[in-house]
Amino acid sequence: MNKGCIIGGGPAGLIAGYYFPEFPVLDEKPLGQLNLPFIPGPRLIQRTENTEKFVRNVLDDAGLFGYKIKTVIAKVGYQDNGTADAVPPPGFKKNYTKLTRGKSSSESSYLSEGKNEIEHLEINDMGEHSYKFLFETLLKIIDKDRGQLKRKKVTEITPAGFIHAKDGLGPSMCHQYETIINTLSLKLLAKDYNGMGSIWKGDELNNLDLTTLSKCFYQTNKGERSTFDYVYGYKDGWTRKTYFNEYMVYESVNPINPPYPVINKFENMPIQIKNSIDVDRFDRVFMLGRFAQWNHKVKANEVLDRVIDWTNKYRKPYPEFK
Repeated sequence: MNKGCIIGGGPAGLIAGYYFPEFPVLDEKPLGQLNLPFIPGPRLIQRTENTEKFVRNVLDDAGLFGYKIKTVIAKVGYQDNGTADAVPPPGFKKNYTKLTRGKSSSESSYLSEGKNEIEHLEINDMGEHSYKFLFETLLKIIDKDRGQLKRKKVTEITPAGFIHAKDGLGPSMCHQYETIINTLSLKLLAKDYNGMGSIWKGDELNNLDLTTLSKCFYQTNKGERSTFDYVYGYKDGWTRKTYFNEYMVYESVNPINPPYPVINKFENMPIQIKNSIDVDRFDRVFMLGRFAQWNHKVKANEVLDRVIDWTNKYRKPYPEFK
């Protein structure tokens, strides 16, 4: 039996792969949403002791010793009656939750946890491109330097640790692992593909509420400027607008016509988690990342903390998750 494997090569899978170099990372098309032609909203490397060490180690491992890391502040605004403020007015969170999740009860992670400032790390004055640059650099380490990345499509996973995966149109190969770290969305695992059944071959997902709501993203010309880096709203059709250096991004529940010329757009993407669950594991399969754990709170820094906790708790180089 093989020791371990990581499913998915988005940010969560790449972080796991970095700390468990003996685990292959399976993904046909790594980087996930970072492959989109624009950044669909704030993507911040939130500053913590762990993220600072992680970013420096990744850059050093990639030979980028001269690259500078600095702490910057992202300012968060809340727009109610045409103007944005640093503090959400009374009733804002309730109205925002009803619009974006279709429910009255909110979760603590909504609206950036109510913060008006977020410390995050910037690499070499790259601004909003720092996050993508970090994970592109990490992918190069995982793929080119270590040879960990296996460009395979996972077709079956069982709670007992069996994985079926295939290259392109080639035959499916099966291996059993003592430990699997899954970073794919539970919704993706549960989906029935062309009547052939779901990827997940177990009944653990049957009674989970995996309801999602749609989100739309619009990259527009930068028609306005703000003292805030991004602003939440609920009255004008959009739910958040982000001010990047060269463009803006509007987010909404339903398709809208932003006030400025649209450069790119993605509409009706079913990616908004309605109710967080926080799934830990199914037998040998451990969940990692927002959509794998089905928890809106999970961001890259929480993923990093979880992986570091595994490395501290279990014997290296393999986490004997028992």
